[in-house]
Amino acid sequence: MSGLLVRGGRLPSEKRADIKIVSGKIAEVSENLEKSGKVIDAEGLTLFPGITDVHVHLREPGFSEKETIKSGTAAAAKGGVTTVLSMPNLNPSPDCLKNLQVQLDIINKDALVKVIPFGALTKNSESKALSELAEIAPFVTGFTDDGRGYTNLKLLEEAMKIAKKLNKVIASHAEAEGLGFSPAAEYTAVERELELVKKTSCDYHFCHISTEESLGLIKRAKAEGLPVTYEITPHHFLLSEKDIASADFKMNPPLRAEKDRDAALSAVRCGEADMLATDHAPHTEAEKSLPYDKAPNGIIGLETLLPLAYTYLVANGKISLEKLAYLLCESPNRRFNLPICTFKVGDCADFSLIETQKYRTYQKAEILSKSKNSPFIGRTLTGYPVLTVAGGRVVYFDNDYFAKEDFDG
Repeated sequence: MSGLLVRGGRLPSEKRADIKIVSGKIAEVSENLEKSGKVIDAEGLTLFPGITDVHVHLREPGFSEKETIKSGTAAAAKGGVTTVLSMPNLNPSPDCLKNLQVQLDIINKDALVKVIPFGALTKNSESKALSELAEIAPFVTGFTDDGRGYTNLKLLEEAMKIAKKLNKVIASHAEAEGLGFSPAAEYTAVERELELVKKTSCDYHFCHISTEESLGLIKRAKAEGLPVTYEITPHHFLLSEKDIASADFKMNPPLRAEKDRDAALSAVRCGEADMLATDHAPHTEAEKSLPYDKAPNGIIGLETLLPLAYTYLVANGKISLEKLAYLLCESPNRRFNLPICTFKVGDCADFSLIETQKYRTYQKAEILSKSKNSPFIGRTLTGYPVLTVAGGRVVYFDNDYFAKEDFDG
């Protein structure tokens, strides 16, 4: 049996394993598989399941000066992210099948990892009329107007009822109109949207939750049995408003008070947070060089998601490696009904090999994203992927560890 053999890696459970990959699937798992086909020596490296980032702006079609599907998925592959759920603030807006097809065609041509779009919940994400939800449902992971809060609650309730029938998740950028970027803008929106979830039983997901009050509201909603989940970004559990040094620290929701950062970290540590996600939001260097109040919101994050999480959650003992795999891989895939790599025979071959023994500084020159707007440039981190496999194919490798002839692809 030919294929790709990864020998000697350490699973999140700490067990050593050899993994045989054939036709994009895991065909064998054992401690001492016989050498055959192409062999990758993973001794001293950790096998980590493919990450699903549920919140990524790939910017194409419409804004390819910031990012393209090709550059964005190259960054994803470098970060160990094998599935990307892409946001719909594009031109044309994916609010009908004709518009969505423009994006799907580029994905089919250029994506290095799996990309599954969100469809726009409302026409052009303007909260005035619903998108063609039933028409686009078979091709999207769910619906959202991310980047904008829902201003028409009657329309949102109608959308929830439709999404419920279509068995699709609605994702929310919780921001109440008229309250700016204040904490109240977030938790006011969360509170009123939870009331609609209670009425409709729609599967609902909150993007980038950033305030202590919002976390409390969602915790109570879960205790009541409401079908809600939420994500936390690395920047919201690692940084506060006191860290702001340039427009590369500007995003929406903004960095909050230290109490909010601490609440976010606590939610991750104690198991209340459902998943981690980046809100990868590329902008040109010219845009991010503007004065802080004029620069656009958003930072990149695909390449630093895993090393930041490993360094500040696992390496310092806050959570286990298995728990991190749950937050980055299992939980998001369960929420959005996607296949999960658990390193069992028959699983999709989506994983990375990560280096957890050495620390190095994250540098601007290494960034594969078209944009460079990261507040974490200069951080010394560990847990970087040195090789990523998606669908059984090597989509990224670090030249310091491997040569191209070491593998197929």
